[in-house]
Amino acid sequence: MCAAQGTRSVRRFRPTSARALRLSRRLVPLFYLAVILASVLILLTVRSSLISTIETGLHSAMTVLVDNEMDEGVVELQHVVSILSRHSDIANEQVYGLFDLNGQHIVGLIETLPNISTAQSHPFEISINGLKGDYLIQRANLAEAILIVGVSTQVLDRLTTELLIIVPLLALFLMGAGFWVNSVSNRSIADHLGEVEGALHKFAGGDLKARIAMQDPPEDQIGDLSFQVNDNLDRLDLAIGSIKHASQAIAHDLRTPLTRTSLALQSVLKDEGLSDSTLEKLDSATIELEQLGTTFDTILRISNIEASQSKINFTLFDLGAMANEIGESYALALEDAGYTLQVTTPKIDNVLVRADRNMIAQLIINLVTNVMKHCPHGTDVELIIAQTETGAMIRVTDNGPGVPEEALASIFTSFTRLDPSRKSSGSGLGLALVKAIANHHDAHVNATDKAPGLQVDVQFGPSAGAPV
Repeated sequence: MCAAQGTRSVRRFRPTSARALRLSRRLVPLFYLAVILASVLILLTVRSSLISTIETGLHSAMTVLVDNEMDEGVVELQHVVSILSRHSDIANEQVYGLFDLNGQHIVGLIETLPNISTAQSHPFEISINGLKGDYLIQRANLAEAILIVGVSTQVLDRLTTELLIIVPLLALFLMGAGFWVNSVSNRSIADHLGEVEGALHKFAGGDLKARIAMQDPPEDQIGDLSFQVNDNLDRLDLAIGSIKHASQAIAHDLRTPLTRTSLALQSVLKDEGLSDSTLEKLDSATIELEQLGTTFDTILRISNIEASQSKINFTLFDLGAMANEIGESYALALEDAGYTLQVTTPKIDNVLVRADRNMIAQLIINLVTNVMKHCPHGTDVELIIAQTETGAMIRVTDNGPGVPEEALASIFTSFTRLDPSRKSSGSGLGLALVKAIANHHDAHVNATDKAPGLQVDVQFGPSAGAPV
C-alpha cells in the first residue's frame, strides 16, 4: 500500500462554521458598546428634559410675580411673596425671597441674597430653617426690589438617582438578551453550516446520496444556500452516475472481444513454426490482454457492488480465521517476491463479522497485494484483525515509502495512480474496489501515512457482528 511521492493535491474542507461566525463575534462588542452609549445618552437626555421642565416652571413663576409687581407695586408683591412663603418649605418645589436694592432681606424663605446677577437659571444651595437644599434660582431686578425665585432640584436628583439604577439594569438586560440572541443565532447558523459541511464531506467521501436536510421552501439565506448545494449535488450525482454507466457499458462491450483476441493469440502461440522473437511478442501481448481483461472485470465488479443493496450473501464468520487462511496462502508468494507478511489476530476471542465472505476476502487480498505493486522489495507487511469498541477492524500496515498527506484522500478513487510515470504495475482500481466493498458493508475505510509506511483501517460498525 505504498506509492511514489506525487504532487496531486486534494482540496480539504475548512471549518466553515467557525469562519462564518467571526463577523457576528466581532459585532457583539460593538453591540454592547452601543447599548452602553445609548444608556448614557438616555440618562443625559432625560435629565436635560427634566431640567428644561423645571426652568420652564421657574420662568413662569417669575413672570407672574414680575407682572404683579408692575401692576400692583412692590407692596403688593411683598404681600404675595409672604403668602407664598408661608406655604413653602425646603421640601417644596418653589421658594421665594424679596430683597431691597441694598440686598437686605424683606420677606420670603430665601433669607440671603444669592450672588447672581442674571435672569438665567443657576444651581444654588440654599439653607432654610437650618436645612439645606439644592435649587435652580432666577433673579429679577425690579424698580424698588430684587426678587429671587427658586425651584427645588430634589425631584430631579431623585429621578436621576433612579435612572442611574434603572438604565444600567436595562443596559445589562439588553446586553444579556443580545448575548442570548447572538448565542442562539450562532448556534443555529453553526448547526446549519455543520449540516452543509457534513453533507459535502460525505459526498466527497463517496456517499453520492448525501444531501442537506432542509425545510421546503427555504426560510432564510442558509436555506437558499442548502437548496443550491443539494441541487448541485443532484447534478453531480447524475453526471457521475452517467460516467459510471458508460464505463460499465464500455467494459462489458469490450470484454468479449478481448477474450476472443486472447484465445486467438493463445492458439497462434501453439504454432511451432514461429520464431523466438515472435513468440516473445505474442506472450507479451497475451499478458497485456489478460491485464486489460482483469481491469474491465474489476470495473464491472465495482459497478455491480456500488449498484447492489442486497445482503443475501452475508454470513457470520470469524475474521481472524479468514486472515490466517489468506496469510498462509500468500506468505510464500510474498516471500518469493522479497516481502514478508505477518498476521496478527486475537489469541482467545473470535472476531465475528456478518458480511459477504468472498467480498471481505477480496478486500484483504487487495490490501496485502497492493504492497507488492507499489513498495520496494524488503518491505514488511502486517495484517491485523482486532475487536475495537465500535466493532471488528481490519488493519494492514507496511514500512514502505508511504503516501503523501495531500494524496491520502484520493487513493481510493478509481484509476488513481500516484506514480506519474506509470512504471508501477496495477490499474489504480485495487483500493477503489476496497472502498466499494467497505461501503457495501457500511464500514469506514481510512488511510494514514505512518512516515515511513502506510496504514489502512477498515472499521466495521457494531451491527456487523450482531447475530440475526
